[in-house]
Amino acid sequence: MGQSGSQAEPTDNKPLRDRAGGHYERRGLLKGTRHLVYIAVLALLGRSEELREAYHWAIDSRVQVVDIREAVLHAFLFAGYPRAIHAFEILDEVLEERQMYEAPPKDRTPPRAGLQTFFRRRGRELFQEIYRHDTDLVVDRIRGFHPEFMDWIIEDAYGKVLSRPYLGLKCREILSVALLTALSLPRQLTPHMRGALRAGARPRELEEAIRQLEIVLDRDAIEQALVRLERAKTTL
Repeated sequence: MGQSGSQAEPTDNKPLRDRAGGHYERRGLLKGTRHLVYIAVLALLGRSEELREAYHWAIDSRVQVVDIREAVLHAFLFAGYPRAIHAFEILDEVLEERQMYEAPPKDRTPPRAGLQTFFRRRGRELFQEIYRHDTDLVVDRIRGFHPEFMDWIIEDAYGKVLSRPYLGLKCREILSVALLTALSLPRQLTPHMRGALRAGARPRELEEAIRQLEIVLDRDAIEQALVRLERAKTTL
């Protein structure tokens, strides 16, 4: 899922919460979700100092550490191992600084002998829930790239990560929309917008998740995503 997209460099030296604070006064998206959106996208973009600020801000706002960890795990699918490891390293530094020691929770899974079947089944179920009548079309297209790649997506991305129980599907799809906006990948963005709407997200929630990224992305990326959102609303 790679790393690309159009980043906007900070135009001043104000702390993240000062530059982003206006968005938290807007209605339409839970403040906790806004924090997770920033964390996931800053992890993706490798903005170390802003990510450190985002962690502190989220914890100060009583966002659960388990949810912060899940946002980083979710971002891993889009950012890759190096950026995810870097994000976790920064999180560990923040938690140590704050003297917060909390063991990460494990997924609720069956005995190891049945793990592969479990993850494949759970991944297929979620994949179908998100893509619905487009499922066969998407599967055929990806298998055309490489058949084993489709298996990895079902088992690893959807079965092991996106199906984890610690964030609901609605929140995860909102995060996916924000991450794909940051990556400027419209062909993948629109299906996940539909997935978010099918999972119960309101169009206003997706709009707010996109608009709050204006402090880290250039204007074109935001506008293109908002155009895609209008299309997604009419093609469920």
